[in-house]
Amino acid sequence: MTASRSKLLITILLFIVIGILPEYAKALTISPARFEIETDPGTQVKGEIILTNEQSEVKTFYSSFENFEANGDTGTPNFVPGDSGLASWISSEPSVTLNPGEEKTILFTINVPAGVPPGGYFAAVFWGTSPVQSSSGDISVGARIGMLVLLRVSGDVIEDGGISEMGTESGEVLFSSLPINLTYTFNNAGGDRLNPKGTIDIRNILGMKVESLNANVSDGNVLPQSSRKYKIVWGNPLDKKGFLQKAFYQVKHFAFGPYKVTANVTYGVKNITDKESFTIWFLPWQLLSLVLLLFLISWIIFVRIVKARRKLIRRQRELEAKILQLERMAKKQSGSSNLSSESDFDKKLPTKKLSEIRNFHKIKK
Repeated sequence: MTASRSKLLITILLFIVIGILPEYAKALTISPARFEIETDPGTQVKGEIILTNEQSEVKTFYSSFENFEANGDTGTPNFVPGDSGLASWISSEPSVTLNPGEEKTILFTINVPAGVPPGGYFAAVFWGTSPVQSSSGDISVGARIGMLVLLRVSGDVIEDGGISEMGTESGEVLFSSLPINLTYTFNNAGGDRLNPKGTIDIRNILGMKVESLNANVSDGNVLPQSSRKYKIVWGNPLDKKGFLQKAFYQVKHFAFGPYKVTANVTYGVKNITDKESFTIWFLPWQLLSLVLLLFLISWIIFVRIVKARRKLIRRQRELEAKILQLERMAKKQSGSSNLSSESDFDKKLPTKKLSEIRNFHKIKK
């Protein structure tokens, strides 16, 4: 990881964790963002922190050390006083004074006690504008920024964990369309942090895989004896949420019926696997409503065409019946002789009947 990227990550991280003011974030930068190492009990580990004074005046910064633990299932660390544990094993210069724009490398040491149980230990090295109050042992926080220290003490570390629950963020199982926020909670009952990796596979009613999502997009760890909820978004959000926009979106990303969502993850040094699944349902009612409306319009048009055609056929049949009737009348009037020509036939027919016959022949043509 480059120094500039490390500085950016630690600035963003501590914005979230301890609410650093933006002015101070520009005043001091620190790299690397975190320090990870594995060592044996009874050993000493050395590391370096690079501090840079971004202000236009001389500044003095003070060091402090705190342990951190899980804060609920959000993955956000909760810092606690460093009277014991890893924070009490770390030592460094108590203070450093930097000229404007000056960059300085600060050494720190971790003395791991002999006989300490194997597993994970977690702390942070802070640099702030207020010194530690030695009289009470408390830390006057002020504005500060720091580096996370993730230490693994080697040995027979227990690795025990797995997915404890899985579902949607809203708790619903029936949806009209994407996107859907999927979640699963990973529980770590072991002695060191775990980093679950794997995929969220989604299959339709036919068993065909329609999507495979990264199960740990943030690459977040789960601290020992804690749980962490991971959120995975399936589908792209809609720019506009009108009825027609949703219907067209459902056409483009068609989903109907039951879909099986399965999380397949591996974790730990031994690559232990775990699997959990649940089912969601899709009912794209906007699209179905639009299809039904188009069907009804098409049906009405079809019915009207059929009725008009039947009416035309009925009229033709009535005219044909009238012609037959007129022909019988003509034969009866002329006796057994046939009409010699059309003109003779016309003369023997009433004018109204003759007009109907001619109109009928025009219709047939």
